[in-house]
Amino acid sequence: MWAKTIVGIILSLVLSMSLFLNIAYLVPFPRDVYLFIGFVGGFLLWGGLFTVFYCYSSIKRPLLYCLITLAISATINGLFYTGVWA
Repeated sequence: MWAKTIVGIILSLVLSMSLFLNIAYLVPFPRDVYLFIGFVGGFLLWGGLFTVFYCYSSIKRPLLYCLITLAISATINGLFYTGVWA
């Protein structure tokens, strides 16, 4: 149970930040609008991802789903950051 909690909190926090960073690169919002949307949406996404870890009896399946999504999102972030995909 503690393993699900610790991994769920950390991985869902990193994944929600990564996904909203992708949104920041894609949508040209003013900074204050983006911060508001990122704060509210990031908290909701973090809570949703955190509950996914409790929907399964083992930690392997949600960990695999979240790590694959994080790898895709981090790759897109890297492409935006380096200027390859602008």
